[in-house]
Amino acid sequence: MALCQFQLCKIPEVGLRLGVLTLSATQLERRGLVPHLTPDNEERLTPGILAVFAEHLMRQMLNNRINWTLLDIRDPALPHVAAPHANKFYRTETMGGIRQLSPAKYMGMVNQCQPEIFVAMAEDLNGPDETEARIKKSVVHSLAWLDECLRLRQPASTSAAFANLNGSRLTDLRIQSATESARRPVDGFVLNDLYHAPSAEMQLDWITASLAPLPAAKPRLAYRIEDPHQILRAVARGVDLFDASYPLAQADRGHALDFTFGSEATPSSATGQATSLHHDMNDPIYKSDLTPLDAACPCLACTRYTRAYLYHLHMTKEMLARVLVTLHNLTVFDRFFAAIRASLHRGDFTKEAAEFERRYTLP
Repeated sequence: MALCQFQLCKIPEVGLRLGVLTLSATQLERRGLVPHLTPDNEERLTPGILAVFAEHLMRQMLNNRINWTLLDIRDPALPHVAAPHANKFYRTETMGGIRQLSPAKYMGMVNQCQPEIFVAMAEDLNGPDETEARIKKSVVHSLAWLDECLRLRQPASTSAAFANLNGSRLTDLRIQSATESARRPVDGFVLNDLYHAPSAEMQLDWITASLAPLPAAKPRLAYRIEDPHQILRAVARGVDLFDASYPLAQADRGHALDFTFGSEATPSSATGQATSLHHDMNDPIYKSDLTPLDAACPCLACTRYTRAYLYHLHMTKEMLARVLVTLHNLTVFDRFFAAIRASLHRGDFTKEAAEFERRYTLP
């Protein structure tokens, strides 16, 4: 039996969901570490779920000491061209090039490492313009691989099994994928193809189609929801878990996040005018700014350094620039989800989400 358990909480607003450990974001590991961070810096983050990917070969997995571990095949935040897959194996990108990964080899990793959660193998696509036959084939292969992964799981395993849901633009196939996956003895579900949706509205339609057949008591993880506004819309449609690709991508651009939700909103963020979700630390306006990014933020960047120093680090291309902004962004993201959970408990999520939409503007 899986040690990872999910329990829905009773909350005031009908149709919304709140569970133990959710809503939250999974940290993305690459080569054994969260990007730009060393193990001692990782310990500054709130413990949660760390996503580990087979394409990174798991060589540094033992660096994880305080997080739950989720094992999947591919990092959804990295650029990827889906290679042609065969019935018996998945072609995955590794540090050593393209490798063939069979369900037996993948489940060997799972059974040896015993992550708290593993995501069953699934066939991926290169976008919404694939032919109907190709999309249908991917659903059939994914369900077959799910069955094989479940069959190969050790009887005494405590790892929770999550099923991949796919189907791309075809609503009937999305419903089929979700319905058939829900019939298997799985512990949760992953929506792994949402980044292929051609628009934010279409992405929400894909979410709705995939979640409708699922049992309410099992968690749903969505990859690549690209901004906080879309995260709130996905929460309203029933998504429980998200990945942390957004704050990491913003850190890579030199963007320090600056947003709060609900009762966490600061006076400066509630002026009545739409404000940006981030500070661009490449902007010369911060050259002489001796204030912290956010005086209320407990991260290392905000408690020890100024905006001017962060600007200097970015202008001189120092590695510390990415480290500090990554720590800050992940802290902001964690506080964002904590505030969402609090609003769900209070029963004012819908009102606060509308206020967030009004308060902040996308670039």
